[in-house]
Amino acid sequence: MINIPYTKLDLMLAAITASPKVEEHGDAMSAKFEELTKKVGCENKAELNKLVAEHNGITVIDLINSTQMEKLINEYKESKFQLSIDIFKSFGFTDKEAWACMLSDRLESM
Repeated sequence: MINIPYTKLDLMLAAITASPKVEEHGDAMSAKFEELTKKVGCENKAELNKLVAEHNGITVIDLINSTQMEKLINEYKESKFQLSIDIFKSFGFTDKEAWACMLSDRLESM
């Protein structure tokens, strides 16, 4: 589970200030996200296991047999989430705005 460092209100306000930046940089950001998805995207559990194992320098068998498998998967997902945050920040978004954009579809349910 990813620890969100901001409150719902903070993120809602940041989403408002991020909106013009999304409009300005949308196409370029989409290209960066597509590139990231090609590198780290996966369509099924087997692909995810392979990526997590590679990320941790172990074999898939070692990952599957590990008592830390879920932790390693969560750490992998968090690192890829951070890469997405970094893409937003490379376009001039603040950390809070980047989080707001990444969580925009979940803000109302938080």
